Amino acid sequence: MKKRIRLKKKKNIKWTLIILVLLITFIISLASKQIRKSAQIYIEAKTKEIVSKELTLTIKDYLPKENIFKIEKDGNEIIGASLDNEIMNQKLVLINEKIEQKLDSMNNTIIFKMPLLASTNNIFFANKGPKIPIKYMSNGNIINNIRTEVKNYGLNNALITAYLDLNIECSIILPITIKKVEVNQTIVLGTRIIQGKIPNYYVSNNTI
Repeated sequence: MKKRIRLKKKKNIKWTLIILVLLITFIISLASKQIRKSAQIYIEAKTKEIVSKELTLTIKDYLPKENIFKIEKDGNEIIGASLDNEIMNQKLVLINEKIEQKLDSMNNTIIFKMPLLASTNNIFFANKGPKIPIKYMSNGNIINNIRTEVKNYGLNNALITAYLDLNIECSIILPITIKKVEVNQTIVLGTRIIQGKIPNYYVSNNTI
C-alpha cells in the first residue's frame, strides 16, 4: 500500500510541475508580446521625435526671411492674397536639398540606444538594462506640400499663415527586424497680418 501511495504522489508532483512550467511559459509569452509591442511604440515615437528635431535644426536657416505673400488691392481695399511662387519655389528646392543631405548623413547610423526596460514605462526601470542600438535607414521618399490657413485676427484683420508639411518614409533597424516609420513634420514658412476686410484668399499648393 505504501508503494502505491508513493507512486501516486510522484505522479501528482510530476503533473503539477508540468502544469506549472506550462503556466510560466504562457505568462512569459504574454509578457514578451506586451513588452515587444510597448518597445515598438517607444522606438517609433523616439525616432519621430529625433528625426523631426534634426530636420527643424537643419532647415531653420533656410526658411524665407522675406515677405512670401503677394497682396492684391483695388484702390485701398484688399481683394486677394497669394504666395509668391518665385520665392517659394527657390526656397523649397533649397530646403528639399538640405533635407535629403541630412537624411543621407543619418542613413545607417545609430540615432539612439534604448535601455532594454525603457518600454516598461516604469520610472524605476526606465534607464535599466543593456542598451539596444536603434539605426535609421532612409527610404528615399520625401513629400513636401505647402498648406495655407487664414484666421480672424482682432477686429477686421486676418492672419495668413503658410505651412510646409513634410512627409518622410524611413525605416528603423532593430537587432532582429526592420520596421517602417512615417515621419510627419509641419513647419511655419511665414505669416502676414492683413488689415481690413478678410480677402478672398487663394494659393496653389506646390509639391516638390
